[in-house]
Amino acid sequence: MSTGTLLAIIIPIVVVLALIAVAAALLTRRRHLRERFGPEYERTVEDAESRPAGSWTTRAFFNRFLRT
Repeated sequence: MSTGTLLAIIIPIVVVLALIAVAAALLTRRRHLRERFGPEYERTVEDAESRPAGSWTTRAFFNRFLRT
């Protein structure tokens, strides 16, 4: 196989694996926040413009007020 063919196979595989890793990290973080804050997390997400914004708000609150 030529170098170009190998790159055409390897690069998309690496990109897909990276996307899967990022998605898994986001889902894990979201699950952790939901378990930790329960209904408050759901309310914050509903009030926010988007789910990432609600997650960020909840995470920021946790970092600011609950960690000592």
